[in-house]
Amino acid sequence: MPTRFNLLNHTIRVKENPARHDTGATGVVEYLLNEIRLYTDGCTDSVVEHAFYHELVHFLFYYAGRCDLAEDEQLVDTIGGLLAQFEATKRP
Repeated sequence: MPTRFNLLNHTIRVKENPARHDTGATGVVEYLLNEIRLYTDGCTDSVVEHAFYHELVHFLFYYAGRCDLAEDEQLVDTIGGLLAQFEATKRP
């Protein structure tokens, strides 16, 4: 899991929190802080990884100027899941 990465010259920080989010979410984005927060309490590694890719897709759409797509949770979750599977199964 990365701790930070850049998108369009913005540094996005990834913070893991061993607690549970108030809403039960596994991850959240904070656009104005350039931050992804992952809540890991009771989660398997694969759930946390999927949450990371889900939140990453929010930022990809946000910085691509497509806030409308960034708010489409079904699309974001599908693309996030596809990216997670790609990353987990890619071979040289």
